[in-house]
Amino acid sequence: MPSQPSRHIAFHFQQDLVSVKVYYTWTSNVIENKMHLKHKKHQLVKRQKTLQLKHKYANVLRKKFFLIIYHYILLTLLCSLCYFHN
Repeated sequence: MPSQPSRHIAFHFQQDLVSVKVYYTWTSNVIENKMHLKHKKHQLVKRQKTLQLKHKYANVLRKKFFLIIYHYILLTLLCSLCYFHN
């Protein structure tokens, strides 16, 4: 008879171990998923900032390019007026 209570305790201990392992696995999976999502979010934010910078610099370059063309046209007109005037 003394073996039955010890078996009962051993069974509960084993069940507790299994539940601890399951909980630990679940917790570590949750943590891994959170870390993965955090990493993905960081990558998306980084990519978004890079795209914003690219658009910003593309707009600046476009404005400078048109400004150069505008000045070139004005200079050409001015030179042609001076040439025809003389």
